[in-house]
Amino acid sequence: MQYFGRGCVIKNSMRKAVFIFALLLPMVACAFDFQAIVPSGQTIYFDTVPGGVSVVYPHAGDYSSSWNGYDKPTGALTIPSHVIWQGVSYPVVSVSPAAFYHCTGLISVTISHGVTSLGNSAFNGCTGIVSVDLPASLTSVGNQAFGGCGSLASVRILAEEPPVTAGGAFYNITLSSCVLYVPCESDSSYASTAPWSGFESVVTMPCAVTINVGVNNGARGWATGAGTYSYGTLVTLEALPADGFAFICWNDGDTLNPRVLEAASDTTFVAMFFPYVHDTIDLTPTFFRLEVLTSNSNLGLGVGSALLPEGTMVEICALPMEGGRFTGWSDGSNANPRQVTVTGNMSFTAFFDNRVGISTPEFAEWSVSVDGQMLAVTCPEGKNVTVYDTSGRAVDSACAISSPVLFTLPTGVYVVSVGGAGARKVVVD
Repeated sequence: MQYFGRGCVIKNSMRKAVFIFALLLPMVACAFDFQAIVPSGQTIYFDTVPGGVSVVYPHAGDYSSSWNGYDKPTGALTIPSHVIWQGVSYPVVSVSPAAFYHCTGLISVTISHGVTSLGNSAFNGCTGIVSVDLPASLTSVGNQAFGGCGSLASVRILAEEPPVTAGGAFYNITLSSCVLYVPCESDSSYASTAPWSGFESVVTMPCAVTINVGVNNGARGWATGAGTYSYGTLVTLEALPADGFAFICWNDGDTLNPRVLEAASDTTFVAMFFPYVHDTIDLTPTFFRLEVLTSNSNLGLGVGSALLPEGTMVEICALPMEGGRFTGWSDGSNANPRQVTVTGNMSFTAFFDNRVGISTPEFAEWSVSVDGQMLAVTCPEGKNVTVYDTSGRAVDSACAISSPVLFTLPTGVYVVSVGGAGARKVVVD
């Protein structure tokens, strides 16, 4: 199969026969160069443009088609900074007019750094959108770009100077009930520039941002980029696998490595490393959701949930907490940890029951304490310490080169594991 024209796929044996006929056809049926599944899970459509690619509406200017033949993107959408097509990585530089016209199922939009413009009516009629995050690279916003987004409650923008914005960009939105978040010391610029000045509630974001960078297993690799940065600074994260392991993705599903992002909020990124099992890597993979669940979150966690390329062999595990014992997986397997190959959307549940006599040598040799938002783990040197949220997603990890191992975490409930032997639940407040 080969790509032909603007997004059409034609078999090699048919290409010559179809070529002359295709020249006589209108271009409406094939109105984009290619489509891709973005890390947030939606299929969106792209055209090549000078400097990169632009997100487009699949029927081009024929908005009366109303997404006929295509599934409207829904949920929390992230427009990535780059997208891969035929083995080449292209920067995403714009969102074309009406690209998400009447996508009423969208609830939030995050636009990554590198996008410079939003076309007219880019998100027109997206009545379900509650929040929008806009990058520092944004320089222009078209007329009715967010027209009719009546549920919009917050807009966060990282550009220090207001983008050139059409007066009707927020048409039919009650700006008095929508909060505008702007960079440190930029509030006066936005307050004096229409239509941004129409927001009655303007919040200045912090001048400094902390980026934490961890790995899912310290024996498999390490990652760089952690630090405290001025708000809006471009930060480069890099995942470096050890021999025998491969970087698959970050904990939010993004596969770019190195990865450049804006310091927009205190955030933790975890590099996901798994045993390397492929001689070749598919540069245009199909991604599937792997869910690793637990039968009882008070007794243990299922670890390994991720958005992963098709055909990837990954390791998942059941992590019992004090008082819990792993009894098996929902498909009958008792292996722990175990390797599975991603062939589609998959779900595994780890089952746990109570056990008597919770004191073990593994638990006896380490302890955990909390002081405000500082979590301290005292354990033998050389042990890998991992912090999970209650869904089993790794939020930070470190190898104990000295003791205690310190983590700064947002308020919440976490599970701490040392050496994979067992885990304890802690509350950070």
